[in-house]
Amino acid sequence: TTTEETTTTEETTTEEQNLITELFISEYGEGSSYNKWIEIYNGTGETVDLSGYSLELYSNGASSPSQTVGLSGSIDNYDVYVIAHASADSSILAETDLISSGVANWNGDDAVTFSKDGVIIDIIGFVGEDPGSEWTVGTGSTANHTLLRKETVNNPSAVFDSTEWEVYAVDTFDYIGTHSDITPDDSILLQQDIDDLPDTIELYNNYVLGQGSNGSTYTITSVDGDAASYVNILADENTIEAAQETEVDVTGTMTVVVTLNDEDPVNKIIDLIVKPADNFNLDVYPEYYADADGLSGESLLIALNIILSDSYSYVSYDDARYILDESDADPNNPDNLILVYTGNSIDSTWDYGATWNREHVWPQSLLWDSIQTSDLHNLKPSDPLVNSSRGNKYYDYITSSEAFEPRDEVKGDVARILFYMMVMYDDLDLVDYAPSQGEMALFTVLLQWHELDPVDDFERNRNNVIYSYQGNRNPFIDYPEFVEMIWG
Repeated sequence: TTTEETTTTEETTTEEQNLITELFISEYGEGSSYNKWIEIYNGTGETVDLSGYSLELYSNGASSPSQTVGLSGSIDNYDVYVIAHASADSSILAETDLISSGVANWNGDDAVTFSKDGVIIDIIGFVGEDPGSEWTVGTGSTANHTLLRKETVNNPSAVFDSTEWEVYAVDTFDYIGTHSDITPDDSILLQQDIDDLPDTIELYNNYVLGQGSNGSTYTITSVDGDAASYVNILADENTIEAAQETEVDVTGTMTVVVTLNDEDPVNKIIDLIVKPADNFNLDVYPEYYADADGLSGESLLIALNIILSDSYSYVSYDDARYILDESDADPNNPDNLILVYTGNSIDSTWDYGATWNREHVWPQSLLWDSIQTSDLHNLKPSDPLVNSSRGNKYYDYITSSEAFEPRDEVKGDVARILFYMMVMYDDLDLVDYAPSQGEMALFTVLLQWHELDPVDDFERNRNNVIYSYQGNRNPFIDYPEFVEMIWG
């Protein structure tokens, strides 16, 4: 009898879960200040690739979107994906997967749509309709409220139905990050943690597996193949290290046992490549970077921090006026320099900031001291009006009251300058929300720009000039692959 009841319960649960066939909006927040967020829920029974999904904002009754953002990555079954404004409350940002200050900037009278392959599948409000200030939802509205999709709703709807929503007071953040009272089975959570493990590991020095996001334990039981002679499994059974150097790639496999609560352990076989010490072609200032040779991850970051700090020589902010004309000189006209944001070539003669001034890529107001504010790597010549307009805005794909988008030709330059600053100074950090003191953003965007705008000869020359005065180098110009090796 017990077995039959258990079976019946499982079949009913599966049947209910199968009613959900598409992603849908599970929560909407229109709160005070910039507390704007939308949560997308996946209850389809499988991981969903977010390519092709997007969110659109229709402002003030418009019939076409004023802002659009495409989603990226994937969303696991029973999981949610949160899109929010960069200046939202920290409790919102803690659950946020995508920052979009352009789209997540609605008021109660703005329609928000969730689309798949360009077709609207879910919606808040009505496109092309201006309700005045808000659409009524139960005892509340789309303005100054948090809306939660009712548990009885199984799929999205391209027509807004206010009866599908529960209404909560303004700035209710308690439900962000989860939806539905269905608790995933441990078997599902275990599989998610298995899927989170890499299929291939390139080993330079050491590699730590850590723990699964759902609490699963990763235990390394063996290394096989040719790599077995070059790799040690440390005592914690969670870390491997290169045991000896190799001049060529050495391949093999690593077996990891994944366990969670009472679920049967599952073996995950990971391809392993032990990399040679000279894999990075350390032919650019090899002695300067010698202590970073063969490292990756946190170990590489720490080594670079020591290298940059130990080789640094102070140059005053005043002296920078007469160095930037050399570091950023127009290669076609050495009497001119190139302005960072406009790309204009102008006379490099210093005229006390009338024609050009010193732009802090990491804004001066977000730095801590005169050492940081005078760092030559962080200073670029800029048009004074553009510099003033940029202010202390963070970098994004849009220029707004909070964000600034530089021209495409220097997006990678900007990113690599900020990477340098974060590695050089222990008290600076790159984040994915509106930054405060000691922070700069958006880190995810900067990583993309590093790939989209590769290092060029202008950057290399600038790095050499600054090195001749300040004594240290930007490693992400010399070795762009360091970005992937540290944060990849």
